[in-house]
Amino acid sequence: VAYNIGTGSETAIHELAEIIKNATASNSSIVHGDPRQGDIQGSCADISRAESRLGYAPQVTLDDGIERLLTSYGASPSTV
Repeated sequence: VAYNIGTGSETAIHELAEIIKNATASNSSIVHGDPRQGDIQGSCADISRAESRLGYAPQVTLDDGIERLLTSYGASPSTV
């Protein structure tokens, strides 16, 4: 049996880019390109099976997860 593990909420690519930009104190611009044929317009993990069978509940926000990831790699904003 496979389980989806995630937050159960959708995050836009632009929002993810902003989170990473803020976490790394980047001054970079976020550049948007035109959508390409076949691009996925949205995706969200259905965590209902993991919730009901495993008692899973997200405990870390995406923002905090990115911060923890950077910290675990010893990254500082200047090295990312």
